[in-house]
Amino acid sequence: MKQLVFIRILSDVSIMFALCCYLLSFIGDVKLSGITYLIVCVMIFGAHEIKRGSRKKAYGFCVLFLVIFMFAKTLVDMIFIGILVFYSMYTVFKGLGEIGYYMAVERFNKGLIILAAMFLLALFAHNMVVIETKSAPFMIIFLVTAVILIRSFRLLQYNEDITQLNRINIRYSIIVVALSFGLSIPQVRQYIFKVVGNIYDLLVQGIVFIFYGVFIIMGKGIEYAIAFMKALMEKKSIGELLESQGSYFDNVEIYNTESLIEIINRSIIFKIIINVLVTILIFLALYHFMRMLMKNNHIKRNDEGEYMEIREFITRDRNHKKLRKITLPFMAGKYDEYIRYYYQKFMRLCVTNGVEILKADTTQDISRKSETNFDKASVDEMRKIYIKIRYGEDSGDKDNARRFYNYYKRLKR
Repeated sequence: MKQLVFIRILSDVSIMFALCCYLLSFIGDVKLSGITYLIVCVMIFGAHEIKRGSRKKAYGFCVLFLVIFMFAKTLVDMIFIGILVFYSMYTVFKGLGEIGYYMAVERFNKGLIILAAMFLLALFAHNMVVIETKSAPFMIIFLVTAVILIRSFRLLQYNEDITQLNRINIRYSIIVVALSFGLSIPQVRQYIFKVVGNIYDLLVQGIVFIFYGVFIIMGKGIEYAIAFMKALMEKKSIGELLESQGSYFDNVEIYNTESLIEIINRSIIFKIIINVLVTILIFLALYHFMRMLMKNNHIKRNDEGEYMEIREFITRDRNHKKLRKITLPFMAGKYDEYIRYYYQKFMRLCVTNGVEILKADTTQDISRKSETNFDKASVDEMRKIYIKIRYGEDSGDKDNARRFYNYYKRLKR
């Protein structure tokens, strides 16, 4: 679909802009405006559409990419545009192959790794202001468009209603345009980074406070351990010994978190450790938030468009031992796991009865192979329930679990 191609271009070009704006800042200041980003995206999309009709015409159209050099104001801009032209040509003729849901998720995860690396580098290089002023708008556009792309592919997996997809993408497109416009305003970017900075400071204070508390507790524990050993040797009580020698912590000054942070800032090693820990926490939170938005199940498909089970759901248990028996009363609230467990048992039953099951077999392949050995109606009903729970949006419930188990019992008769 053309809409998905354009959204993918927006996503890919935004990560390229974010990366180049930051890396080129080490040799100079990039002066290109956000309009250049939109022009590049539109030109790549236009060249891609022309290439579908005539590859020669696409080569002719790509000459127009050289017009972008008119926007250059500095040598750094010239280098940036040179990279963009090369990247655009590659994208048009090589980089826009077919992708699906699983590939979109993989590309999103790689993009998150790139963003995390940029943030860590900015922390060590002390140039976070470049991220704030140059790269941040494109980072946010990447996150938004990547999530749109993933949700669109997910919708197409279970719903062929293009009208609904168009309606959703129009709504998302409005969000992207609004974000692009809002992030182009310096005051908005400053406010966003101020909020992020406050969150960062709170996390730093929390980590420092925890470390401080742990060290005090460990110190007290060591102090009492030493006193205990001395008490045994000198035949005194621990209380008397501590009272006579005094506590090692009597002269320890109690610092608040602000004072501790000031002390840590004087130490390069502690500062690096704290910054890395906080950055990891922020990106873990961001990563889980994005996964929640995408409702990510990592589903692959084969060429015929059928479902392909993830390997963990069809491999044998360790040492080929018999799985422990799971009953409904102990699986309350986890009926999807219960259904998956009995689907595994069904596949083992197939193997026991001479049905060859390969790792790449889909549920349809398994049903087709086993229909001569078992009741076809029961196998088909089990497959319907399993697919609805495993690949659909619905979660398992007690009724489906009981029905699935009853169908499984019929197969063993």
